[in-house]
Amino acid sequence: MTIKGSSNEMEQFTATAHREGNWWVIETPELGQTTQAHTAADIDEMARDLIAVMRKVDPSEVQVTMTSSIADAYGASW
Repeated sequence: MTIKGSSNEMEQFTATAHREGNWWVIETPELGQTTQAHTAADIDEMARDLIAVMRKVDPSEVQVTMTSSIADAYGASW
């Protein structure tokens, strides 16, 4: 999905994160792709980077909405 109406169109995606061993596994359902992060603080950045690479855009052009229990624990700001 793309947000229109500004000179910088922003693509919106959802991502889910869950813990597997020492890693966070991050899934992006719109792309059918998965990446990982070592810490919860890295989840958003890793999700953005994955989406940006797959869509061939700058990470700043990607908006990610996290859907997981960690999002509830840390709030939308992480």
